[in-house]
Amino acid sequence: MKICFVTPSYPPNVHGGGEISVQLLAEEVASRDDIDDVLVISFDGECEERVNGVRVKRLGTHSTFPLELPNIFVAIKLLRHRELLAEFDILHGYNVYYHPALGVVSRLLSIPSVATLNSYALLPKSAYGVRATGPRKVYDRLFMPTTGRILRILAQNINQFICLSAESESVYVENGFDGNNIATIPNMVDPSFEISTESEDNETIRILYVGSLIKRKGVQYLVQSAAYLPKNFEIRIVGDGPQKIQLIQKINELSVTDQVSIIGRIPYSDIESEYAKADIFVHPGIWPEPFGRTLLEAMQASLPVVATNIGGPSDIVPSEEFLCPPKDAKQLAKAIRFAASKIDMIGSQNRTMVMEQYSPERITEQIMELYAETIGE
Repeated sequence: MKICFVTPSYPPNVHGGGEISVQLLAEEVASRDDIDDVLVISFDGECEERVNGVRVKRLGTHSTFPLELPNIFVAIKLLRHRELLAEFDILHGYNVYYHPALGVVSRLLSIPSVATLNSYALLPKSAYGVRATGPRKVYDRLFMPTTGRILRILAQNINQFICLSAESESVYVENGFDGNNIATIPNMVDPSFEISTESEDNETIRILYVGSLIKRKGVQYLVQSAAYLPKNFEIRIVGDGPQKIQLIQKINELSVTDQVSIIGRIPYSDIESEYAKADIFVHPGIWPEPFGRTLLEAMQASLPVVATNIGGPSDIVPSEEFLCPPKDAKQLAKAIRFAASKIDMIGSQNRTMVMEQYSPERITEQIMELYAETIGE
């Protein structure tokens, strides 16, 4: 079997968890004896190279917003390489932005296709409970009901979709996608992600958040939770984004500068040291996030994980005692205090669980079965 992945970006160009996830999948698929060839086509440069043994062809650079123009660009680029694409048994789109273009190409070239719905980029923000602001508010109001609807129709030329969580699948089905063509298969752990615990002051409980500083991530409620935690609980926020200034203001307003620090964005290659220094990981999201790769990383690092009971993260966290309602700083602090009482026991259990349930072998086998079903083998 020959597989061609199509994605906006591919490492070493990393903007978030999507690039890490598609790289892990491409490398796992390429390592299998029943795979004859793997190619990744991305749109983040102009070159052909091998990345960790996987052939990557970068076909120019284009933005992902607004959706209409980049999809025209990508469709044209892919159709110009129709002879190359014809060599492959299946096309797998990763990162939602270019799925309409992939649907068109798949249909025109009669090549079976699979696509991972790892975000809600094709849907208006109101469809998943988020308020659109700025240019996106105008786009949702004027274009999502018109050209956006056309893009969603074109995307559904794809033969089979993958959602990363049950709640993400529900969002898509509620917005017109056929549930019979959606399989729920989560992301896999990164087997190379190994953490060595760093010994520090045992009196301090170190809480870690890793991610973007945007409203829907709910970091403001994590900051507020410091007011309900003992003084020896320290919160370390790793990430950057438009909410950074507001968060700093809230930290000062609550007089928790000794408990909460914002580190900023750091390279993915350096993130392991942050997990190594932490005692508890917190994901305080307030929207139905499709998955949450940082939760897998935290569990691999043998950390208890506290999350809100919404979206993909609520599928990952194995116990309701570590979940709390979104937008509730007091309940978030309560869950953090509970996790602090279970650090040694739950941390090791989390690592065992994710290494079994989200192992590369297990997840790749599910996807290979889906490929075979899609092409009729």
